[in-house]
Amino acid sequence: MATAGRPTLAPEIDAFRNQFEQLSAEADALTTPLSDEQFMWRPGPDDWSIAECLDHLNATARVYLPSLDEGISEAIRRGVYSQGPFKYNWLGRLSVRFSDLPLRLKAPDVQPAAGRTRREILSAFRAYQV
Repeated sequence: MATAGRPTLAPEIDAFRNQFEQLSAEADALTTPLSDEQFMWRPGPDDWSIAECLDHLNATARVYLPSLDEGISEAIRRGVYSQGPFKYNWLGRLSVRFSDLPLRLKAPDVQPAAGRTRREILSAFRAYQV
């Protein structure tokens, strides 16, 4: 059922929406008690601060969301709809499997930007979770 101006979503899509809202709430709960110094602190010269980790996620969203939006728009134009259940293709399954591994890879296209303020980073992070 649609609520408060939101359309009815397939259960899997609605679960994703709920997860994004939860991520935003958890980020707020984790970062609110921190001072700006703690938020920006780097544990080592090659390690990222909390701020840089969040801004990396923001940078990733800036890179990939336009492609996802275009894919969704193209599916709408072509009339490709489904209520699910949805399944990953082989590349999606491989990506999910690799995301669960405890390895660190460099992300050259999605580096955090220097000089962003705490407010800018957290505002952008919240916006990408909507």
